[in-house]
Order: sequence, then C-alpha cells, then structure tokens
Amino acid sequence: MKARKFMMTIVSIGLVFGMMSGCGGGGGDGTPVAGTGLNENNVNESVGDIADELGCTYTPLTAQAAQKNVVLSLNATGLLKKTIEKGKLFKEAPLLAAAVTETVPGDCGGSMTIITDDAATPPTMNVTLSNYCVTDTSTGVNTTINGSLSATASESTDSMTLTASTPTPITINSTNPNTNESVSGTIDLNGGSLTINSDGSMSVSVSSLTIIDNVNNDTYTVTNLSATMNADGSVTFSGTFTVPDIGTLTVSGSVDAYGQGSITLTDANNNQATITPTSTEGVFNVSFENTPQGTMDCSMVELPELPVQ
Repeated sequence: MKARKFMMTIVSIGLVFGMMSGCGGGGGDGTPVAGTGLNENNVNESVGDIADELGCTYTPLTAQAAQKNVVLSLNATGLLKKTIEKGKLFKEAPLLAAAVTETVPGDCGGSMTIITDDAATPPTMNVTLSNYCVTDTSTGVNTTINGSLSATASESTDSMTLTASTPTPITINSTNPNTNESVSGTIDLNGGSLTINSDGSMSVSVSSLTIIDNVNNDTYTVTNLSATMNADGSVTFSGTFTVPDIGTLTVSGSVDAYGQGSITLTDANNNQATITPTSTEGVFNVSFENTPQGTMDCSMVELPELPVQ
C-alpha cells in the first residue's frame, strides 16, 4: 500500500512537470505568452509525455499522434532512485566524518566534486558539477551538467531532513544521437527540502523553482509546492505552477490509505484535469472536465526503497 501512495505522489508531481515540459511551444523569443488554459489535447499530450518519463504506459481513449517530451527528457524514475540512494549514502556515510572531499569522474567526461562538513551547524554538503557527463546506456544519450548544489542536513532520532538550493543554476544539455533532438535546460532551486521520518512518512517542499527551456526560451515556475506521504499511507499535495501557453495552474488533492481520492489541476478559467487511482495498484484514470481521457499504467514501475531510519 505504501508503494502505491508513493507512486501516487510521484505521478501527480510528474503529471504537472509533464505539462510544463511537453506543452510549451509559444514564447520562443522569450516574450511571455498569455495562457490559454487546459484542453483535451494538451492534457493527453502531457500525460503521454510524463508516462514515458516515468516508465509508465498511457492509453488515451481517442487516437492521437505520439508526442515525445524533448524539453527535459530525463528518466524521472531513474533520477528518483539515484536521488534517494544518494540521500541514504549522505545520511549514512559523509555525516560520520568531520570533512570529506570527493571528486567523481563522469561517465563520458567532466567531474562532480562533493564537499561535506560535519563540523558545520547544521552539517553541509556542496556539490559542484563541471561538464559532468552521464550516459544513459539504454539510449546512448550523453547528458552534460554544470552548476552547483548546496545542501544542509539535520537529523533527530525520528527524522532526517535535507534542504537544498542552487547557488549556481544547474544547466543540463544533451542530444539524442538517434533522433538529433537537443535538450538544454536550466534549473534554479530556492528552498527545496526532503524530510524522511522513521515511521515511513515523507514530505517534499519547494519555495521556488524555475526551469528554463533554453531551446525555446520558455520559462516555467513552481512555487509553494508541498507533497506529503503520511505514515498511514495517505497523500496530500498542493502547489502553484506557471506554464507557457497554459498559464497558471493550481494543484491540490489527497488520497487516503484505501486509494480513494484524487489530485486536481485547475487553470485560470477554472477548467480542471484530474488524476485518480483505480482499484488496480499503479493504474490511474485521467479526466478533463469530468470527461475520461485515458488510463496511465505504472504497475510495472519498480519503486526504490525509502531510506527510513
């Protein structure tokens, strides 16, 4: 049941980020574009995009041309697993030493330097990426990352909290050798935190996040994002997103321990897209203005184990 709730949180966050990265297209000259709101086409395209990113399968009720996310074509499930694994290592190893400096070479060039300081209050970790290149062995795509991330850690007998920001915005650049599609994005994070509790509950919050699509000169923002997976298996989620062409989206919702509930995206015209869990674990119904749009099947996605104490 816990895995289902965790996936609900990830899918709901992913749905919005799929809309952010898959449905732009206006504003290529950097000029803000008035949002036209949600519609059946951009909901289906966006859910299709994020299904690809999460390793899920989306089946729309009406036939549509396939659309690929070329703005931030990152493997979200893989990144999620790596983030949790690194968070666990950060908790179990670096904080035990007074100070650690480690430089890790990239798969295909560049380096990532990690500096931790247990003597600081709270303990700190600073990561600097210098042309750090990683390879997706399944697709052959090389991705180069530059920038820096600063994080602090606080621990108690019941929880661990990581708080992060980007002193230098992180830039991500890659080209798919199979399609020649290029990805170039900049991520600027302010006040992001992850708290993992010994009872199995987890919360994520973001004060402000800006993502710039450097290919189309489109800017996306996230403010006041909050997602919580409670110890009883229930999930709550809320936040405000600004998306080119669509405009401002408010996101809110909850799902209880029995899988009942929904998460709703509302545009400035009060049109709504909804994602709802079905009786089958890992399978979700998607609707727009109470009209069914399709089904997203994430039952085959393997979730990482949470690093609880």
